Amino acid sequence: MKLFSHAITVVEMLMLGALVVLELLAGYKAGVMQHLYFTKIHYLATLYSSEALVLHFGAILLCTVVVVYRSARVKPVRLRACLLFAIFCLLFLLCSLTPLAKSLSTYAHLLIFLECCIALEVLRIIVVSKGTAPLGQRSK
Repeated sequence: MKLFSHAITVVEMLMLGALVVLELLAGYKAGVMQHLYFTKIHYLATLYSSEALVLHFGAILLCTVVVVYRSARVKPVRLRACLLFAIFCLLFLLCSLTPLAKSLSTYAHLLIFLECCIALEVLRIIVVSKGTAPLGQRSK
């Protein structure tokens, strides 16, 4: 289980590194900038339109309910995983509402990254705490 948790952390760091590299390359390479601009326009018109964003917030709310239920049901859910989940949810909310994040070339990719991190943290919480007994029951 520890290996799985570390693998999730490595994947999140690699995705963040790729996002930073893309943002830096957008300032130097015209092809990268053009690609990021057109994908940003496409994703904001389809995947992150105002109607679809409500569905994204609903899915994040559902994930929050799962995390809270799992945390209340299983005692040794790691505080770190719940804290990272809360941080990623807050970052998604801030990035989708602030104009500073919207000015980034990788804005749509940033939203996708944050949603992937939220899903990975939910997976971490479910899988890492899967082998433990619920509160009030003794494991044999």
